[in-house]
Amino acid sequence: MFSIPQQDVIDEDGRHVIVSAVAGSGKTTTLIGRLVRLVNDGAQPSRILVLMFGKDAQQDFSRRLSVAAQANRFSAPNVMTFHSFGMKLVGALEQKRILPRMTLLKQNYQVANLARAALSEFNEACVSDKPFDLTNEVIAEFVEVVDYVKGSSSLSDLRDYLSVPDVKSPLARFKKDFLSAFLIFERIRHEEKVRTFSDLIFDPVTAILNEPLVADFVANRYDHILVDEFQDINLSQWSMLKSVAGTRAQIVAVGDEDQAIYGWRGSSVEFMYSLFEQDYPDSVRLTLPNTYRYGHRLALAANHLIVNNQMRADKMCLASQDNPDTTIAVVMYHADSGQPAVEAVSTWVNDGRKLSEVAILLREYSHSASVEASLLKNDIPYRIVGAEPFFNRAEILSLRGNLQLVCGGLEAFSAALLPSIVKSMLRIPGLFIRADLIEQLVKKITLQPDAFIQIMSDFEFQLSGGKGALSGRKLREAIDVWRYLLGVQETTPADSLLTTLVRKQDLYGFFTRNDAKQESSNERVRMVQQLIQVAKNGQRSVRSFVDYLNNLTERYAAMDVMADHVLLTSIHRAKGMEWPHVILPELADSKFPGGGDIPIKSMIEDERRLFYVGITRAMERLTLVCPKDPQLQKWSSDFNIGHPPLNSIVASRFLFEANFHASVLVGKKLHGKKCDVTPKDSPVFAKYRQSFQI
Repeated sequence: MFSIPQQDVIDEDGRHVIVSAVAGSGKTTTLIGRLVRLVNDGAQPSRILVLMFGKDAQQDFSRRLSVAAQANRFSAPNVMTFHSFGMKLVGALEQKRILPRMTLLKQNYQVANLARAALSEFNEACVSDKPFDLTNEVIAEFVEVVDYVKGSSSLSDLRDYLSVPDVKSPLARFKKDFLSAFLIFERIRHEEKVRTFSDLIFDPVTAILNEPLVADFVANRYDHILVDEFQDINLSQWSMLKSVAGTRAQIVAVGDEDQAIYGWRGSSVEFMYSLFEQDYPDSVRLTLPNTYRYGHRLALAANHLIVNNQMRADKMCLASQDNPDTTIAVVMYHADSGQPAVEAVSTWVNDGRKLSEVAILLREYSHSASVEASLLKNDIPYRIVGAEPFFNRAEILSLRGNLQLVCGGLEAFSAALLPSIVKSMLRIPGLFIRADLIEQLVKKITLQPDAFIQIMSDFEFQLSGGKGALSGRKLREAIDVWRYLLGVQETTPADSLLTTLVRKQDLYGFFTRNDAKQESSNERVRMVQQLIQVAKNGQRSVRSFVDYLNNLTERYAAMDVMADHVLLTSIHRAKGMEWPHVILPELADSKFPGGGDIPIKSMIEDERRLFYVGITRAMERLTLVCPKDPQLQKWSSDFNIGHPPLNSIVASRFLFEANFHASVLVGKKLHGKKCDVTPKDSPVFAKYRQSFQI
């Protein structure tokens, strides 16, 4: 029933265990097998703790464990998320009066209100002319900062970073104003006696680290602790785990450092790579090398890619001989990057397969524009998960509203779309208008869309002078732009006018100033650039582009949600999932690795792991879409192995590193198909053949 590596994990006794498991290796099956073995050997289920990272994973694991427990006639051990276990721990510490009793903020809006209060107080004390514009987007960014700090740092770490200029720290990814506002957030939180979900771990860990008696209280209550997806752990979770384990519990942590892609949330690959063994030097590292998801071709390509990372265990992903013989296609485009994805989907359907078997995975949501436009143009139903369709995102709605002013005014928008358009125009770029006033303006303009500029001019007059000086100035600048648009001809090229609008509104500067993380502002910049590119590719006038975007909106809304459809989502959201056919679009080296602005080695490793996760979601077919690159064509035909010529490539460097062409040829041979061409050998090919004794 179990492979030898799986049985080794199931049987290991007495020592802490770190398990490095490749994608599709049956981690859940192995962990459940271990739990059954422990209980059959006499372990008490009540003294076993299983920790997961997400609610969906916890529920799926609990369901499968319940089936195994019934079959073996024992009570299933506790399976909890880190946060649900933290809630249990907080309750126990409150009972002992170690932690003060506080109310848990269960709704997002409650946390947002707390964040808004902290940023408002920061603004009042701010002496610069660049306070926070308290839009929903800025509030959401700040909440992310709060969660990151609580997962990856202590308050002393934060204070040290704020007091010492240019100190190296993971916190350097955030602007210092946001980090300073964090201290205000914490003070207000304690004054109001409330906790966020992050505090369910942050508060008990802070108490444990500050008071040895608290550490003694929480330790040694379990004999066995099993942790899944260990590569996603952050500093606070690791501190809690070690404290609860104490000197008694045996920890078995299963994960894959090659799939550690949540560093932006505070997790660190170092726990999986080395820190576990540093903290537990007597531990043993085991490997689950066999994937049951895809074939030799993809396994070889994935291995070639990921061996370029240094922060990883020395393991090889081996495809089971019973796996599907995964086909791989690298498709190049000249101009329209969305069309190859449509052709791949159409071929799949023509072969008698379902749309729902296809997932188009994005490095970031700004990459969806061309794909979405091509899908809608060809009447292929799709749904995007994790973001709005590109034409309904806030920064795009704002630009659509501006373009519509050229074409007769906002009254042309449907009653359903108009409020979102107006709200976006008043928020992007920021006008420093209070949220409640924006809502009032949206209602008024929705009733009189033809009076938009007059309504805003009257409102600007009210804001002149006093505390409204900044918002009044910003609003006057916006009104000047809107009046300028009234004089623009509808026949003006849309890409040209959009470029002018970006400059006049300093849109990219707005994203840079108001986003907490540089990667967030970069993505919004790239989203706008994608919109301009779509307009340019179609050589559309302002009028035709406005009609085009309105048509896309209507077509998407008309698609039957229950019908068979393609899924679009991010690679981050796809981790842990699989599909028969996976498509990765926009594989230009300026886009993946992201933005062409990732010179740091560790960041390249992060991006490479993300690409690895993306390609290893495929079971039967993988389609990779990249711009035309003669270097890649030559590289493939020459069967090169090693590092690509980075000074001259157009396609993603990861397409070179994965050696897809050579991997496909060798993979065919391993699947028993005739292959007369022998590519240059590599350590990966040699080791892979040796593993199968070929």
